Amino acid sequence: MKIDADFHKRKRNAILQQLNNNEIAIFTSSYPAWKTHDQFFPFRQDSNFYYLTGLWELTPSLLIITAEGFLGSNEWLLIPRPDEVKARWDGGVETKESIQEKTGLSNLHYWDEFELKFGRMFSSQKKVLLNIPELDFSYIHHPAKTIQEKIRAAFPLVSFGSANPLTSKLRQLKENHELSKIRRAIEVTGAGIEKMKQVAPTVDFEYELEAAFVHEIKRHGVKEQGYHPIIAAGKNATVLHYSENNQQLGDHDCILVDVGAEVDGYSADITRVFPKNKMNDRQAAIYEAVLRVNEKVIKAIKPGIVYQSLNDLAKELLTEEAMKLKLIQLPSEITNVYMHRVSHFLGLDVHDVGQYTQLLEPGMVITVEPGLYINKENIGIRIEDDVLVTETGFEVLTSSVRKNLHPNFS
Repeated sequence: MKIDADFHKRKRNAILQQLNNNEIAIFTSSYPAWKTHDQFFPFRQDSNFYYLTGLWELTPSLLIITAEGFLGSNEWLLIPRPDEVKARWDGGVETKESIQEKTGLSNLHYWDEFELKFGRMFSSQKKVLLNIPELDFSYIHHPAKTIQEKIRAAFPLVSFGSANPLTSKLRQLKENHELSKIRRAIEVTGAGIEKMKQVAPTVDFEYELEAAFVHEIKRHGVKEQGYHPIIAAGKNATVLHYSENNQQLGDHDCILVDVGAEVDGYSADITRVFPKNKMNDRQAAIYEAVLRVNEKVIKAIKPGIVYQSLNDLAKELLTEEAMKLKLIQLPSEITNVYMHRVSHFLGLDVHDVGQYTQLLEPGMVITVEPGLYINKENIGIRIEDDVLVTETGFEVLTSSVRKNLHPNFS
């Protein structure tokens, strides 16, 4: 069930309240990504645009919010004109009425009317805030850059800034509707992981485990994944973002799976490790060391602590465990076997918006994912849970996805 229009209206109003009188916030939809010839990659809506409108497939579209009233309103949505030919080939086109019902937006115009109807909005005193990605993907031309170029060409004295901070704090604090999506994504992901564990002794390749996972989540009515699954056997698990998923499984391999189903844009992010057959004593010892760190870091979660402190704690604990296991000789060597942060925010983006320097607050959803990666022993262990920060501490949303060693594991 989609989140209702009232949610999106409240979020747009929260954006409006943050704007100075001279500021205009513009949020563009994603564009279809060209694959080859007449084929495109599966469409994924811009997270901020979706958060503020609830429109998952509409493109190209443009949301404008301004503190100063214009044409009798503070918010407008520009949408594509109906195209009967496109509808014949690709399916029905949304009507203005259905868009208004989904978004709660009453002021709709067509995409090609931007310059004609909204040009008078811009002047030398205006500052335009755009949802251009914060990461440097300079080789990708984001739709917001196209809008920026149009405005700059016509109004060279207009200044520009980022609209992303306006949504960042809002998106970090999840409402119950959002949490229900994440819980469902976790439930389905857990079912997929259990299926992989079941079939592991009977299959020979990583891609067979991936197929089992995809089949299981689709069997539960979930088509999308938040990111490309990592199905890494043996030494492949020491590559943090391993993606080939095509190697043969060794009889004595441990298999790291990092997977996340996506429900209405909200993703799970779970990592579990299990053996193809049975873990030996050494593998189990490394696994249990990482599990201890996972559980201790989770227990440290509560409102008011600095987010970065979780990573500091994880690094300290992993250093102790690595030295006990004789993986390192000196504390300074910990980066040889642990080289990533222990946590990130989770939501509409798998690596969701937020800063490591801020304090944790109730309503935030974060991951906890310590790991040890040992090339010379052909093993990588990472155990990742999704955790909700609550008023009194935490709730492990992934508690139903088994991570303690089964008796048959060793």
